[in-house]
Amino acid sequence: MSNPYQQPQGPYGQSPGYGQQSGYGQQPYGPPQQQPGYPPQQPVYVQPGYPQQPPPGYPGGPLKPTQNNLAIASAVIGGFALFGMCFFPALLLTPVGLGLGVVGLGRAKTTGLGKGAAIAGLVINTIGFLIMVVYIIFYVIAYKKGW
Repeated sequence: MSNPYQQPQGPYGQSPGYGQQSGYGQQPYGPPQQQPGYPPQQPVYVQPGYPQQPPPGYPGGPLKPTQNNLAIASAVIGGFALFGMCFFPALLLTPVGLGLGVVGLGRAKTTGLGKGAAIAGLVINTIGFLIMVVYIIFYVIAYKKGW
């Protein structure tokens, strides 16, 4: 059994001396050799005093929004509240829809997108809110009369 910590032996049982190859295909250390047939490389010339131009950005500039998500969310919540109006918890979403509609309308004024959806959301949620108020009044009166 051989010793794994033993120095590698040369072809005649001798360990290689300093500066000799050990037979494992290592190249001797030293300055990099120039490949034959190629002229030596010249340093790249940069004009002093002129900064390098930045790389070009995306063509067409930054992306612009294509829709007003708050206005769409207001209209969807209003529709859900009206279709689910037989369930009182669905009508509790109308104040959220009103808030989204107001913010969506403000964003529509600055971006020009989603004005119709914001107005539709405001109208639908206002109707749902009024129905919710009527339900609350009806339940309070019914509770007081003992129905």
